[in-house]
Amino acid sequence: MLIVGSKGLGRDILGSLCAEDPHDQYYFFDNLDKNVPDLLFGRYRVYRTFEEVSQHFDTIGRNFITARGNPLKRFRINTIFKDLGGILTSVISRNATIGAHVLFGDGVIVQPEVTVSSNVIIGEGCFLNCDCIVAHDVTLGEYTTVQPGVKILGNVQIGKHCILSTNCVIMPHVKIGDKVRIGVGAIIDRNLDDNEKVGFSG
Repeated sequence: MLIVGSKGLGRDILGSLCAEDPHDQYYFFDNLDKNVPDLLFGRYRVYRTFEEVSQHFDTIGRNFITARGNPLKRFRINTIFKDLGGILTSVISRNATIGAHVLFGDGVIVQPEVTVSSNVIIGEGCFLNCDCIVAHDVTLGEYTTVQPGVKILGNVQIGKHCILSTNCVIMPHVKIGDKVRIGVGAIIDRNLDDNEKVGFSG
């Protein structure tokens, strides 16, 4: 598995992958931080160029996951790496609780202690961080980021490229558009249009 991004989220994903299969081979891509060593933790090869990535896909394996919290950046990176021949792959922690009839798109990240109820659709590239709850009959649009402690209650529809900040609560039957940003601890009890920004001071 190739992990795109070697910082905090990338290392979190590595932890989930190693818990599943500690003997598998994992690789990183980081062309931004020159301080990251060529062997992360003295063990995991770090690629710096797209040429190295293409060679990796041709000779080692095509599965990859992108470790970026920002939805638009995650989408753009995934598009580039799919064009290079990569296969976008989901990483779902074995310490998450997943209910019945849950449909995951490609490239979904589900961190430990996440709870997903039944009849839920989670779109491509979504990121569910630790200790969040997704209740029954919820749809998460592609590349939405759900930060720690978020509670999404029943019969909620959320659009693409949204950011739900830590500990916010989405009340039942709410519909949220695309590219919506919801602040820390906000309680959302009404529908939100595309590009709305709610719960931020100033």
